Amino acid sequence: MRFVDLHCHVLPGVDDGPASLEEAVETLRTAWRGGTRAVTATSHAFAPLFPGGEAEPMRTAFRAFKAALEMLVERGGFDFLAELEVYPGAENYLSAEFLAALDGGRVLTLNDSRYLLLEFPPFLTYDTARAGAERVLAAGRVPLLAHVERYPFLHGAEGRERLRRLRELGCAVQVNGESCLGVQGRRLAREADRLLRDRLVDVVASDGHGPERRSPDLAEVGRRLGRRHGERPSRVWLWDNPRRVVADEPLPPAG
Repeated sequence: MRFVDLHCHVLPGVDDGPASLEEAVETLRTAWRGGTRAVTATSHAFAPLFPGGEAEPMRTAFRAFKAALEMLVERGGFDFLAELEVYPGAENYLSAEFLAALDGGRVLTLNDSRYLLLEFPPFLTYDTARAGAERVLAAGRVPLLAHVERYPFLHGAEGRERLRRLRELGCAVQVNGESCLGVQGRRLAREADRLLRDRLVDVVASDGHGPERRSPDLAEVGRRLGRRHGERPSRVWLWDNPRRVVADEPLPPAG
C-alpha cells in the first residue's frame, strides 16, 4: 500500500521537527521506506512555543526547502526524493493570532487547497472549539481537525457525538497513526480505535517529527488498520482521502 501523509513536521529549523536539512532528509527517507509517496509539511503556526505562522514567511521557508531537496536529487545519491511529492501546509493552532490572520487571508492551507489543518489547545471547551471551527468554515475553508483523539472534550460517547456534530457542520477529521499503534498510550489507542470503528475519521497521518521521534513510517499503521478495520477503509484513510485533500477535491461521507 502507498500512503499520503497529510500531517508531518518536516521543515527544518522551524519548530520541534527536524533541526537541520540532514535530519529533514532522513525523516523523508523514513517515510519513503514505509511506503509514503507524498508528504505535506505541516509546521506549527500560531502556537505558543513557536513564533510566527502567517502564510508568506512559511511559503518562503517551504520554497527554500524544496529547492534544497531538488539540488540533492541533481547531485545524486538521493533518488528516493524524486519519488516523493512534498507539499506546503501548516498546523494552525486555534488562537487570537490565528483568527486575526484568518480574517486577513494570511493563513496557510494544505497545498493551498480549501483544507486547513486546525489544532485545538489541549484543554479547550467544546463550545470554544466549535466556535473556532465555525470561523474557519465562514472564511471558506474546511477545517481538518488535527489528532482529535487527544482532546478530552471529544473523549467517550459524548465526545463522539460532539465529533459527529462537527462533521455535520463541514469539518474533516484526522487521527495520528501512532495513536492507532498505542505508542501514545492505551487511552488514546482506545479513543482512536472507537473513532475509526464508528467511521468518524477521514484521514490517518503520522504527525511525524523526525526519523525516529514520532516516526513518519506508516507501514505498520497501514497493516494494523487493515487487520482491525479492513483493507478498503485503511486505503481510504491513508491514501484516497489524503490525495483528495491535496487535489482540493471534496471528501466522501465517512462510512
